Amino acid sequence: MRKLFTVLTLVLFQFIFSQENTSTNQLSKISLSENGNFFIYDNQAYGLKHYNIIFKNEEAKSILANARANKSIGNVLGFTGGFLMGFGFIMGISGSNDPNIDQDSYKNAGWSVFGVGAGVALLSLPFSLSVKSKLRKAVDIENAQKTAFNPYFKFQTTGNGIALSYHF
Repeated sequence: MRKLFTVLTLVLFQFIFSQENTSTNQLSKISLSENGNFFIYDNQAYGLKHYNIIFKNEEAKSILANARANKSIGNVLGFTGGFLMGFGFIMGISGSNDPNIDQDSYKNAGWSVFGVGAGVALLSLPFSLSVKSKLRKAVDIENAQKTAFNPYFKFQTTGNGIALSYHF
């Protein structure tokens, strides 16, 4: 009985200590922040300009490049429209200090500049609104990549015995 207990104990220790650590083979997922300004990969934040570091799929990279271009265009148009609206508003309510300029036409020109600025700002909305959906689409494409599934058994030696491992 003691021999059987000893053999079972040795076999149990062999199985416990001959296991191989495979935690490094796990794939990490990329996630997008709440506001869409950065990616989170391996508990580290990456800005949108660092997408080449963490994205491997070419389709996802092209969607990200398109999203970044749309964000830049939207920002430029939004800034320009806001500036024109502010400038036109000031012109429209203040009038001119020059007595040779007709005040009504000056104010009307200011409100026209305000209208053009509002139009430019509205033009920036489709560009800005499409950015987050494109970023989500790129993250979904990158995370959905299929990996090759080749499971196999392997006999190997470890530092303290032999092991039968199943790799998947």
